[in-house]
Amino acid sequence: FIVAGLMTVVLHDTDFLPPQLDPTGRAKGWPDFADHIQEARTKYNANLLLGTDYQSASLMAFYLPDQPKVYMPPADYGSSQFTLWPGYQVTTNSRALYIAWDVQKKFPPTLMQQFPKIELVDDFMAQYHGTPRKHVCIYLCTP
Repeated sequence: FIVAGLMTVVLHDTDFLPPQLDPTGRAKGWPDFADHIQEARTKYNANLLLGTDYQSASLMAFYLPDQPKVYMPPADYGSSQFTLWPGYQVTTNSRALYIAWDVQKKFPPTLMQQFPKIELVDDFMAQYHGTPRKHVCIYLCTP
């Protein structure tokens, strides 16, 4: 019982481990991620949120205060859950934030067709208790 109790305590508080060895590291840093996204939404009056992949899109939908609808750029039907849902409409008033892991050198062709102007507006490390966890870039996309 002592060994089981010790293992339980250690595995429930892994903050002492370096980030690369922390088995719960993927679950940390998302509130900071959401704070950066929300700040960019407000600053740039973004009315559309786009993620590079299922993970970024679902994290935004869960952690942002108003739990907005989040999309991914159009992709092959069935490649992810997001292709099964209704898509977004781009208008002359659209201001999208495209959230990517790391700096993007190439953007999806459909995104570039919909938004000819794509500019980097934030580049940060999502942190957990001051420890960097994930490199994130926010791009402002306008037609």
